[in-house]
Amino acid sequence: MRGPLDLSRELLQAEVLHEIVHLPRRIDDAMELPDVLGMPHGACVTVRLYDAGARLVAALVPAGTIPATTAIAGASWARRLDPLTDPAKICALTDCHPYLVPPVGLARDTVVVADAALAESEIVFTPTGDGSTALKIRSDDLLSLTRAVVAPLVEPGAVTGDAARAAQPAWRDDRSPLHARP
Repeated sequence: MRGPLDLSRELLQAEVLHEIVHLPRRIDDAMELPDVLGMPHGACVTVRLYDAGARLVAALVPAGTIPATTAIAGASWARRLDPLTDPAKICALTDCHPYLVPPVGLARDTVVVADAALAESEIVFTPTGDGSTALKIRSDDLLSLTRAVVAPLVEPGAVTGDAARAAQPAWRDDRSPLHARP
């Protein structure tokens, strides 16, 4: 499995300044990053993966938010978009822990879309594929490196934190997002 060392090598090769941060406690899900780091949700990135038929779509969104599937489909020009929820399939596609997928190092043909709110933070923290570390990187560098299409993916005022897991906003697709474990 890929981890923080692989991520750091790729970023060094691309000449991108970054830092691998050791977390004060181990996490099992990227949704935990804001609490562990004491950072706002908007400064922590989670990756949601979607099957768009012949290609993979990765949505980079602030931790604790629920993206609108229709917005992701529009930004990625996907006609059909199904959330990937099978941990084994996510591992096979990313070579990472299914709930700690980093936004860097995805397959070259992955279409990456990012919520516009991420561009508002100068520095963001992302998972590294390992539950004991996080990647600290400038948001501009992350968006450039991933070639992300930036668009509003999260409805304004969307629920964050633990409440996001229980809430069912009207605009939300009935299928569970990645953070809903089987």
